Amino acid sequence: MVGVAGTVADAKALAHERMDVVLMDYRLPDGTGAEATRFIKNRWPTARIVMLTAVQDDETLLESIQAGADGYLTKDRAVADVVAAVRSARAGETLLPRSVIVGIAQRVAGAQDRQPERPPMDPLTARELDVMRALADASRRRTSAIDWSSRATRSEPMSRTSCPSWMCIRSWRP
Repeated sequence: MVGVAGTVADAKALAHERMDVVLMDYRLPDGTGAEATRFIKNRWPTARIVMLTAVQDDETLLESIQAGADGYLTKDRAVADVVAAVRSARAGETLLPRSVIVGIAQRVAGAQDRQPERPPMDPLTARELDVMRALADASRRRTSAIDWSSRATRSEPMSRTSCPSWMCIRSWRP
């Protein structure tokens, strides 16, 4: 299908027919190309959409990508570049200018730098390591650690035969 739409409303109306590739202007009289892109992608998820815009700012680019655009070109590009972009989109390629990819990578790296660092964890004590090993061992033996801990909370002493060596605690106080 070949069609021309000058508004978001017209693009939505044309989207009732299957679309393979769309060259979408970002600025439309009744909204943005991102709005129309979202509608088309919801109806035809495999449609490939190349956003064409007069400006190259982060907000426009981000909104276009979030809406589902598969490519992004500024209107100052040569006609041959636009035709090549449409053909590449049809072939399944994602088209973003190198400067855009570098900018995204820098923003991601900057966001990672701003992530608060986790406070360092104190290493486990020898006793905590023993307990962790015991839990792992009990899990392997399909023995419930809860069963062992309930024995340890009794007031009567446990014998060496009733508990493993790692679990015998001489002065246990709950």
